[in-house]
Amino acid sequence: MRGIITLFFSYVEVRWAIKGKVIYLSRSRTHRES
Repeated sequence: MRGIITLFFSYVEVRWAIKGKVIYLSRSRTHRES
């Protein structure tokens, strides 16, 4: 049970990291265009 919770939290962390990276990249791209 404990391993499943740890796995779930690490999965959420990875998803948030990817989402943050995508937002950061899109922001820098728009800054470059304007």
